[in-house]
Amino acid sequence: RKFFFAFGIVCGLCVVLGTYTFITFRDIAQKSREVSGTSFPALVHLADIRSGMLQARREDLNMVLCPTPACSTEHTAKRQKAINAYKEATAAYEPMVRTPHDREAFQKLSESFSGYEQDSDRAIGLIASGKVGDALDILQSEASMAKVNNAIAIAYEAMDESAKSGTANSVESTNASNRATWVSGGVTLLIVLLCAVIGWTLTSAIAPRI
Repeated sequence: RKFFFAFGIVCGLCVVLGTYTFITFRDIAQKSREVSGTSFPALVHLADIRSGMLQARREDLNMVLCPTPACSTEHTAKRQKAINAYKEATAAYEPMVRTPHDREAFQKLSESFSGYEQDSDRAIGLIASGKVGDALDILQSEASMAKVNNAIAIAYEAMDESAKSGTANSVESTNASNRATWVSGGVTLLIVLLCAVIGWTLTSAIAPRI
């Protein structure tokens, strides 16, 4: 009975330690996957989205100032490249949108820039027909500027939220890892001490009789 009771305590502590370690490190792994698989990649894609929108806006204005057809052709190609980069980044970011709030913000961003893109296409058509002043009026109108500025502002906000989420998960993982280290070390030391005490007690009880 003494053997059973003594080593039962040790085995119970080992089971508790193993269960705690498994749950804790599984939680750490999940948070790490959230950081490496969602938060930081989302931050990169959002930066590409923002960069694509800014570049497209810049090229639209550059086309208005172009003095030659060659200049217009060059900036048209750059504009299209920026829009393609925006669309690729949007397609990569969309699967990472999970919460209803993020989904709503992403929808507003897409709608805002899509509306600006339509205005931009109209302006490009006017530039091609020599109506540069009308094109500039469209691009500089309050409605067009509100659309692109709104889309860029949403991208900035989403980037900030992704950065905060990734940082929070990283901090939580670090803290959980530190706690697990101390708890595992403490319980391991307790098991060692119990084993020593049990060994000494049982030896004292059994050895004289033998």
